[in-house]
Amino acid sequence: MNAARPPSLPPPDALLQVAAGVRVEFIGGGSLRIARDSQVREAPSSVLAVLQKLAQPASMRTVLDQLAPGLSGRLEWVEASALIVELLRLGIIERVDGLRVPGCPEGGPGREVDMHIELLEDRQRTSAFIAAIAAAVRPGDVVVDLGTGTGILAMAAARAGARKVYAIESSRFAETTRRIVEVNGLANTIEVVARWSHEIQLPEPGDVLISEIIGNDPFGEGVLRFMPDAVRRLLRPGARVLPSRLLVRAVALAMPAREAAHHRVDAAALARWQQAYGFEFGPFRAYSDTLAPERYRKPEVVAAWPRLGEPLTIAEWLVGAEPPPLVRTRHSLPLDRHAEDIAILIYSELELAPGQILSTAPWQVSQGSWRSGLVMVPKDLVSADATGLAIEVRWGGYQTRLDIRVLPPEDHPGPSGAPVHP
Repeated sequence: MNAARPPSLPPPDALLQVAAGVRVEFIGGGSLRIARDSQVREAPSSVLAVLQKLAQPASMRTVLDQLAPGLSGRLEWVEASALIVELLRLGIIERVDGLRVPGCPEGGPGREVDMHIELLEDRQRTSAFIAAIAAAVRPGDVVVDLGTGTGILAMAAARAGARKVYAIESSRFAETTRRIVEVNGLANTIEVVARWSHEIQLPEPGDVLISEIIGNDPFGEGVLRFMPDAVRRLLRPGARVLPSRLLVRAVALAMPAREAAHHRVDAAALARWQQAYGFEFGPFRAYSDTLAPERYRKPEVVAAWPRLGEPLTIAEWLVGAEPPPLVRTRHSLPLDRHAEDIAILIYSELELAPGQILSTAPWQVSQGSWRSGLVMVPKDLVSADATGLAIEVRWGGYQTRLDIRVLPPEDHPGPSGAPVHP
C-alpha cells in the first residue's frame, strides 16, 4: 500500500470501522493480503494493529492514542495516520458516523436515557436474565458484568451471593452506575470499571461472565470481539458464560402494503413526485430495486404480520468462543405461500441456562425493548410459485453485524447452510 501522506485527513473524531467482509491472510515476509469482495491488496504487517483497533467503531484520534506507545516519533505517527487514510481510500475501513456503539447510543444523551428506561421496563427480558443469574452464581463467585448499564444485572449477581462483581461500562453513564450501586448499599461488592473491557486487567479472574450486549442485530454491539476477549483474559478456565449460546433465526413474513409503500420506490411514488416537482426519478427506482434494505420495527407491529414459512437457523455461536473467520453460507428460506411484499425477519434465541431460552421473536417479546430486524426482498427476486428464498448470510471475522443478501432465483443455494468460498 502507498503510505505517502494524503492531502487531507478525516476529522479526528469521525468514527471509523473495518468494512464488512474484510479478510486477512498472512503471506510471509512481514506482509499481509487483505481482501474485500473481489478486491485484494497486499500490506505491511503493521496494518494488523490498525485493523484490530477498528474491529469496533473508533475515531482516528482514539486509534492513534492507543498506537502511540509503539510509535517512535512524529514520523511514525504521520505514517500511521496516512495508513488509516489509505485504508479508507481502499474501502478496507469505512466511516460509520452516527452508528450506535456501546456507550454511544444513537440520538445522544436523550437516546441513552430512553435505552436504559426501555431495558428496565422490559420485565420479561430483564427478569429472565436475573433468574438465570440466580441459578448460575454461587456464593463466593467472582462475576464479570460486561456492559453493565444501570448495574441491574451486577446487583442481581451480588444478591445471588457473588463475593465480587466487576461491572464494566465504557460510557459516561458509568459514574451514574456507581451512584446506583452506592445507594443500594453494594459498593463493597460491586466495583464499576469505567473502561472498555479489552483495555483492562482485573486483579482476579472471574467465575461467571454476564453480558446483555446482544442487540437488535445479534452481532451489532461487538459480541464477537468483546466476549471472546473477556473469556480469554478475564475469566478462569471453565468459567460459566451467560448467555451460553446464540442462535440466529430467519423467517419470511408478508409485509402489509402500507408498510412496504414507505420503503419502495414504485410507479405510484414516481408519478406522485413527478407531478409535485416536475422531475423524473426513474433511475432512483432502478437503484432501489437492487437493494435489500434493513429496517427495524417495534415487535408489537411485526408480530401481526403473517408468516410465510417455517423459521430457519442461519447462524449459531457458542457465546465467548473464538469467532470463526468470515463465514459465508447460503440457505433456502422456506416459502409455503406467496405475498406481494415480503420481508425477512431476523431474530435471536439466547440460551441463558439449560432449557431456558430467551427469544427476541416479536410474537415472543411483544412490547419488549428489542426491535425486530427486517430485510426487504426485492420483488424481482421471488416468483409467485417459489417454494424458497435464496439468501446468503455473512458473519464472523472482523464483521460487527450480520449481513444478509437475497440472491437471484438462479443462484439457488442447494443444501441449506452450504458454505460459500471466496
